[in-house]
Amino acid sequence: IQRFLRGTALLAVLSLLVSATAFAASVPDPTSDFYVNDYVGVLSGDTKSDIVSKNDGLYNATGAQIVVLTVRSLDGEDPASYALNVGRQWGIGDGEKDNGLLLLLAPDDGEIRVEVGRGLEGALNDAKVGRMIDAYALESYKAGDFDAGTRELYSALLSETMVEYGLEALP
Repeated sequence: IQRFLRGTALLAVLSLLVSATAFAASVPDPTSDFYVNDYVGVLSGDTKSDIVSKNDGLYNATGAQIVVLTVRSLDGEDPASYALNVGRQWGIGDGEKDNGLLLLLAPDDGEIRVEVGRGLEGALNDAKVGRMIDAYALESYKAGDFDAGTRELYSALLSETMVEYGLEALP
């Protein structure tokens, strides 16, 4: 009887895990550009090129990466959980330094999230990131200009990351 109860309990736990992952929004694969994953088509070619080129320099100098992901919807998933899953699955930033950032935009849900790796939380804590979203992206996003809002917010995040590493310019 004990074996049966343990087996039943194990099956219950496994079925809960399977059902929880079945209802979670699926994480797309990163694009070949890695730093820009615009699955909604809201970013201009110039913005994408700028993000990729600046990230190459940042990564080479520090190991840090700032990745932009746009998806239509999170399908009801919590933005923080979704962003954390993306960061982990994609391996954003240096694994030992944990210095990756993900800028997540889901326009159909009206969601914007910046997930910051622990290695950069001192420079970019939740309160500071919230103020940056308000200052650099919110008005543009409200006006439907996701390109301008993302470009400005990305630039602000890049600037703070560079300050954290004592960089004045990217190589």
